[in-house]
Amino acid sequence: MKCIYRYSATAMVAAVVALVAAGCSASASSEIVADYPSYATSEQLAEASSLIATVTVGESRQDILYPSKDQGDDPQTNPELGAEMPGNDTGEARVPIIVWSATIDSVYYGEATSGATIEIKKVGGELDGQPVIERDGVPLVQGQKYLLFLETYPDAAASIVAGTQGQYLLHSDGSLTAADPDNDISLTLDELNKALKL
Repeated sequence: MKCIYRYSATAMVAAVVALVAAGCSASASSEIVADYPSYATSEQLAEASSLIATVTVGESRQDILYPSKDQGDDPQTNPELGAEMPGNDTGEARVPIIVWSATIDSVYYGEATSGATIEIKKVGGELDGQPVIERDGVPLVQGQKYLLFLETYPDAAASIVAGTQGQYLLHSDGSLTAADPDNDISLTLDELNKALKL
């Protein structure tokens, strides 16, 4: 039996998981369904980002994100209000994540330095020894170069803006391809530079 979790993610730091399938057991495979914001243009994607950079992805490690249960009682600012949050026996909500180390190659926007290392997180990995995948997620690949639209945090790994929508493969000729085939925002590095100068 597959166990499906759903969470709303305006940013991964605010992610909360809600159980939407009954009968999940420790032996069940698990899938997480993320509800990310969506953007219509590269300009909107850029406005939602605190860092836009090309990176080369390195090694990864697994970790657990513990979302805050106290997001307030306003449904406009807390889309997780009233959601059930699966957790461990202490009642803490947990989201499995994979954290990649990446080297920043070029910075297009934001506070970062070329050659610096940054950590980037995505949903997935293992929870209680069981594999967990993100439905429609596109993992990062070690050794691959990307253009990433990121939201950065002082004490946590960065998140890709809008899930896979902020993730572009960077090819050796400098061209870009959306990592998610459903992402209809086509983009070139020249177009990005022009958009950021407006």
